[in-house]
Amino acid sequence: MSVTVDEEQDDDDFLAGMVTLAKNLIARLGILCIEVDENIAKSLPDLRQSSGVVVAAKSSEGQGRHVGLQQGDVIHALDNTPISSLDTFRSTVSALRPGAPVVLLIERDGAFRYIAFEIE
Repeated sequence: MSVTVDEEQDDDDFLAGMVTLAKNLIARLGILCIEVDENIAKSLPDLRQSSGVVVAAKSSEGQGRHVGLQQGDVIHALDNTPISSLDTFRSTVSALRPGAPVVLLIERDGAFRYIAFEIE
């Protein structure tokens, strides 16, 4: 009898393993994000909207550690601007003035939420 052993992979580990600092960092917020595509959507079974960017990891620097984002959160909009790609998210964040109020529409565990903060 032959038995195949597979290691069960945690969703958070799966996401963190897909990022590179140079490509996925949103430096101003200190988070690493991945665009939601068909493969990512399949790994997030509770996902209600299949667009946006998913938070794969938080860096030890940047505002992200104070904002309340968690690994696995999907960001769908920033200040009513739909986020359809990593480039859109990066450019929208870069355009924010210091001290500006920011509202993110996120999806966490199948529920939509708003996170509000001031950009540093």
